[in-house]
Amino acid sequence: MSLKYIRRAVYILILLLLVYFATASATFLIHIHTANESIPESSLSDYPPPPPNHSLLIFSPHPDDETLGCAGLIQDALHNGSSVHVAFLTNGDGFRLAAEREFHRLNLSTEDMIRFGKIRQNEAINALGKLGVPRSDILFLGYPDQGLTHLWEKHWSSNNPYTSPTTGVNFSPYSNCFHPGTKYCGSCVLADIKDLIRRYKPTDLYVTHPLDEHPDHSAASSFVTLALAQMQMSDPTLTSRCHLHYYLVHRGDWPVPQGLFRTKSLTPPAEMADLDTRWSALPLTPHEENRKIAAIDQYASQTALMKRFLLSFVRTNEIFGDLPVKKIGSYTPSVDTNSGISNIRWLQPPIIEDPVDDNLLCNFLGAGDIRNIYAVRDGMYMYVKINTSEPITSKIQYSIKIRYFGNPALYETGGMYVMRCIPGKPTIPNLTQSLVSKNSLYVRIPLRDIGYSHLIGMCVASSVMGIQEDTTGYHILQM
Repeated sequence: MSLKYIRRAVYILILLLLVYFATASATFLIHIHTANESIPESSLSDYPPPPPNHSLLIFSPHPDDETLGCAGLIQDALHNGSSVHVAFLTNGDGFRLAAEREFHRLNLSTEDMIRFGKIRQNEAINALGKLGVPRSDILFLGYPDQGLTHLWEKHWSSNNPYTSPTTGVNFSPYSNCFHPGTKYCGSCVLADIKDLIRRYKPTDLYVTHPLDEHPDHSAASSFVTLALAQMQMSDPTLTSRCHLHYYLVHRGDWPVPQGLFRTKSLTPPAEMADLDTRWSALPLTPHEENRKIAAIDQYASQTALMKRFLLSFVRTNEIFGDLPVKKIGSYTPSVDTNSGISNIRWLQPPIIEDPVDDNLLCNFLGAGDIRNIYAVRDGMYMYVKINTSEPITSKIQYSIKIRYFGNPALYETGGMYVMRCIPGKPTIPNLTQSLVSKNSLYVRIPLRDIGYSHLIGMCVASSVMGIQEDTTGYHILQM
């Protein structure tokens, strides 16, 4: 066969493969889109408007998230005589594309990005003013945009602050932030959140959902959930006095359809609707919708790029989810070999539930599509069971990331623990053998490696050839 025909055959094969993957991808995306549109609002319980004399504290990862998720809630609360405070974790000073459009040039300096952060602060003040929130009830914490996950995972201590690649600093450069000059580290974020909770004594806290796909949003969820959980452990009465609620902004092509559809309702993404989050809907009046549009319009730096997406949140309702902190139960007697892990009776519900078939890689490689996580503990180990949509394979690397926390009163330090596991090979760092049984992967983690912590943040992820396939996001868990 001549070289000409070989080349032609290769080109045809490549073309057929491209057509196959394009068709499969389009079919999958249509399936997700259709599923998201099929959730009836009637399946959601009613979210009660805040009663008089309640106090709401809303944490927003960036300027505009609070308006997208909570504009109607804010109006209801203020109308009913409740107080509302909004705290912005970042100033959105890492959105380089929006800044380039704002300043009409490329190659922006770090000073330009800080100036852009100030512009977004002013947009937030104007937007919340449209909703009735006075400037005195708006707080800017000043942490780095696109950096909250770094603070959570790698830069917890003030001795190792994170340097923002866009602003070029490792501390807040904003004179009007909650603690001017605060260092870019996780411990400072946590301390600021606790200070705000003590100061305003909220009856209700709001933050983005742990399954929100924006890294800053999922990290914001971790920080706020942890802060409240730690405070509730020190003061159990806080459990009945302060309740945590989640709102969602980024999840695939949600909300659908995108654009301004004021007669349509907002429902959770199909893949999240039947998991462990209890969703409810707060109805909006046409007047509240109008004010929400007016607030969104104040974010000119954002509407210039994605107005259609932002207006997708102007619907007949807003949705909020409740997701209680779960506890890892005890197991007796102790299992002292990995070979016994699969014999544990996993009687408790899963500690983490994750959407399945929710992205293209998960659709192609079900072995990396995480379904749920179970965990129990004895006096020496925590035993973890990872369930996937299809049988476990050595083509996938699985990782368990745990942020653990010491008790400062006992001079205990926290840290970050990461276990990486390729089925059939020793786990890192423990060099113990994992166990595989069909769709389940079993590992054990020494409690000493996570500081015998009473609270942990756990995230389980899968990757193929170095590309992340699935992640559960961090969930705060009691031990």
